[in-house]
Amino acid sequence: DAIMRAYAEIGMRASFSFMWRDRNRIVYGADETFLASLPSPLREQLAAILATAQTLVETLTEHFEALAERWGQPADGMSRVQLAPSNLQWCTRESLIAQRDLAQRHDVGLHMHLLETPYQRRFAEMDTDGSAVRHLADLGLLGPRMTIGHGIWCSDADIALLAESGT
Repeated sequence: DAIMRAYAEIGMRASFSFMWRDRNRIVYGADETFLASLPSPLREQLAAILATAQTLVETLTEHFEALAERWGQPADGMSRVQLAPSNLQWCTRESLIAQRDLAQRHDVGLHMHLLETPYQRRFAEMDTDGSAVRHLADLGLLGPRMTIGHGIWCSDADIALLAESGT
């Protein structure tokens, strides 16, 4: 709210992206697996920190709903909220679908960083048995509502799919 008020007060046009992340919060793999690899004192400290972070899809949905209610359609039209699935490796299938549905219901955009590094491309290939872009298409996330940030490791087929979908 403070950020959105500041934009309104200075008259700045802005699109505030609510970044959403609900898995693999430390590395490109399950939090539990990574925690198990750490020495006991460090594992306990990091586990306590992770336990305080709210990453349930229901909690993130409620937070966005409240934010959209307050800032979704400002009278001056200068600023809006949108959703930002942080990246494929950080979002579960469930959360991607929830964000797709929220974006449609609230008529807001989606901004997602995708395939910024070769590691992200490899993770996506293993996690989706193929292409990150095809995975997003299969979930109904591509289209004029979606903006992909960076995407420098997209294949030619990915780029063609993004263009065809109007992403």
